[in-house]
Amino acid sequence: GVFQATQAGSTWLPPEINGVIIATQRAGITDTVVNEIPKAFMDHRPYAICAFLGCWVYLGLQWLGFPDTINLLGCLGTTFGLRVLAVWRDVSLPSWKN
Repeated sequence: GVFQATQAGSTWLPPEINGVIIATQRAGITDTVVNEIPKAFMDHRPYAICAFLGCWVYLGLQWLGFPDTINLLGCLGTTFGLRVLAVWRDVSLPSWKN
């Protein structure tokens, strides 16, 4: 999402929002296709936050003048690495109180 928005010539905010929304939607759609409740919406693990930080890495590398391939690898590595670390360390965000 962040790559597509930057290719369209957007400034820093639309690619960030687009990247987080598309990452979260894909996670929800993937779980729905396999007939599960989307974990990104209910397990309180940092999913969108990892995508948010990955998008910032992409935009930061782009601002520094790196090619798109390096930007994409940095974004994917950051997002994947943070998500794996969150699952491995059992990090969860606070839930809403009823």
